[in-house]
Amino acid sequence: MDELLEHLDKSKLGVFEPSELNEVILMVYNIIRRSVRDKCDFLTLTPTHFVLHKEGCSVNRFPVDRPKPTMSFREALKRILDRDEVVRRYLHLVAETPEEISYQIVLEETS
Repeated sequence: MDELLEHLDKSKLGVFEPSELNEVILMVYNIIRRSVRDKCDFLTLTPTHFVLHKEGCSVNRFPVDRPKPTMSFREALKRILDRDEVVRRYLHLVAETPEEISYQIVLEETS
């Protein structure tokens, strides 16, 4: 968990070029950071919210439908996972439908 938090607290310029960073990518990184700091175990993206879960209960929700973003939150999350090896080690896809995508947050790194 310490590695992931330290990584999330650093600049994203090692993963993305400055011209690629936008408010949606930065917000997704902030939501991932919040979920790790709160020791959540699941992160779900719906058409209207990011939902953070801890021990089976929803503990926080972040709206994603306003204002109109420059890219979809789903696309931003996938782009981060494609590019960011550290985040990818801790977020594991568990379910995906056209409406919703869920990741397990593995705070103990698996080798």
